[in-house]
Formats: sequence, structure tokens, C-alpha cells
Amino acid sequence: QYEYHEPSPNHSNDIDYSINPTPFGRILEGSLSAFTYRETESTLTFRDRTPRAPLHALVIPKTRIASIQQLTPDDLGLLYEMKREALETILNYSLLSSDQGTRTDISMNANANAMPLGESILEKGDYTLCFHIPPFNSV
Repeated sequence: QYEYHEPSPNHSNDIDYSINPTPFGRILEGSLSAFTYRETESTLTFRDRTPRAPLHALVIPKTRIASIQQLTPDDLGLLYEMKREALETILNYSLLSSDQGTRTDISMNANANAMPLGESILEKGDYTLCFHIPPFNSV
């Protein structure tokens, strides 16, 4: 189920994953396995190792931001991209579940319940997007 992340051949050559000593850095460089949902040039979305819901995903930037407190106005575009990737992951997972005849509540919180096919997780707003904040030292 979990595979080692292979950095995309199209990723920016200026990203040095080895300077990120966190488990996220190890996932990005490919030395720690993760189940990948999505990847862009600047983000990676993968399954949490100890999921609390059917879909418990983490969206991380490929450039290291040591703490949410170090974000600057220059990071706003990256934050919007992270949010977009999270919402796309929810939508894709929801569509995959509906292809199997039922839609599972894939909210990113602990309240996971079955839902009728006609309801959309995104329309219902039944998900949580959040940051790791200190004492967790990563965005």
C-alpha cells in the first residue's frame, strides 16, 4: 500500500530535500514511504500514517517551511495551492467512492458516516483543513 516517493523528474532543481530533517523531508526525497494521492511541482498530498477518517490526507509544500509562524505574504500563493490540492483530493476520492456504488463520507475529521450519492462532501462542507501548529514544527 505504501510506496517510496519518487521525486518528479519535472521538479525544480533548486529544491534540496536533504536539508529538511523531518519525516516530510524524508518522504519528499524518497527515503520514507507514503501512499501518494496527488503531486504538483510545489506540493505533495499523501495519506496520513495513522488516519482518523477514511480520507485523512496531508498536503505539504516541497520547500521547507519550519513553522506556520514563518509564513510571509509571499507564501500566500503556496497556501492557496495547498488548499486547492486538498479540495481536489477530496473531490477525486469522493468520485472514486461513488464509482463503487456508494459514497463514503471522506471528511478530513473524525466524523465519518455513509452518505447518499447525491450529496457532495464539498457542498456539505463536511471536511476540515488545518495546519500543524507548534509544537508541531512543520507546515
